[in-house]
Amino acid sequence: MNRTPKNNWILNRSWKAAAAIAAVGIATAPASASNLTTNPGFLDVDEDLAFGDSWGTFGAIAFLDFFNDNNPGHATLFADQLPNVGFLFQTGIPAVPGETYEVGASVSFESSWDATTSFGIEFYAADDATKVGETVTQISGPLGEGYRRYRVQATAPAGAVFVRPVIFFDNVQSAGASRAATVDNMTLSIATDNLVENPGFEDIIGDGTFGDLWGTFDNVGFGDFFGNGNPGHAVFFGDFFFNFGTLFQLGIPGEGGTEYRLAADISFEDQWDALTDFGLEFYGADDATLIGDTIVPITQTIGGGYLTYEMTATAPAGTAFVRPVFFFDFVASEGEQRAATIDNVVLEPATTGGPCSPADVTTDGTSNGVPDQAVTLSDFSFYLSLWSTSDIAADLTTDGTSNGVPDGAVTLSDFSFYLALWSAGCP
Repeated sequence: MNRTPKNNWILNRSWKAAAAIAAVGIATAPASASNLTTNPGFLDVDEDLAFGDSWGTFGAIAFLDFFNDNNPGHATLFADQLPNVGFLFQTGIPAVPGETYEVGASVSFESSWDATTSFGIEFYAADDATKVGETVTQISGPLGEGYRRYRVQATAPAGAVFVRPVIFFDNVQSAGASRAATVDNMTLSIATDNLVENPGFEDIIGDGTFGDLWGTFDNVGFGDFFGNGNPGHAVFFGDFFFNFGTLFQLGIPGEGGTEYRLAADISFEDQWDALTDFGLEFYGADDATLIGDTIVPITQTIGGGYLTYEMTATAPAGTAFVRPVFFFDFVASEGEQRAATIDNVVLEPATTGGPCSPADVTTDGTSNGVPDQAVTLSDFSFYLSLWSTSDIAADLTTDGTSNGVPDGAVTLSDFSFYLALWSAGCP
């Protein structure tokens, strides 16, 4: 973790840093997506000494507790012999056509892993066996460097009744030991604009601990301190001289040139007297090489309950990951009632407004694929360029039917469907 303030879609626009901070009113909790998977941590829920309850597999995958690290339960893909294959999934999760879902998983590849690994979302009909669509992408490495968070989004097509998170491997290239990949904390949620997973610091894994998917250094903890039906908070403990702490989340895809907004609800107790900062750090493709940051001090309101604090920053060129960070240090005095509580963290692109219709794909007359709340000739030209090159992004229809559901082929039906959308303009 780097600290310098005082001195994709799966994992992947010049440097420009602009920051603003405000405290406005007592916050209301933003809507957060609930995890839809059962037993995302592959625990032994029924205590029969078998891990991975509620998950299905075929091929060379097993559920075990290899690490004895107080985080029991992992799904392990074994690629130790030719020609191993394996598939991990969970069935029975209801889907709503048109709803966008996000699957996330923490995956660690051993140093010699050399299989093809695929990860994503599948959609099934009412029998939960007939596939009606999928979004699956290949993931890889880094090898031998511990867990990395991967995420994929997909919109349920017409006819989808069930949604299935999946990860699988095949095409093992060689034989030998230490060719395994370990999967943990596999979640599925309804996608939101918030890029943060578990913004309320809840126990989404179900292992009795709060703050899942967040990281900390030093005097920061998670818990349900208030018993107010809103379980999960991150707490800075500033009860002693020289106390300090850091709160952050890894694995959030970012893009250079994009402006991001970070907001959080923070409550400072009556005697809080530490310096508190928050902001955004930007990292390269390894999610470890810092290429820029914008960190700003928080003008604290002491003893005033939760207030919303927010800032914005633009990612520099080369950004592959964006990291929300919160710091405190320089505690001035010693004693009780010196804590700060954080909840409801939001990280999102600062630019507002999605497309006004599916035909809205450009900004300010520039064919860049970004909506601008207007349907113009620029939009038509941009789509035409996609369609004429059979770009898969122009695939809008299924089986010659103008229904807005892709079928893997770019045909005249797709062009006719887009033309109808473009002619209708914005509502």
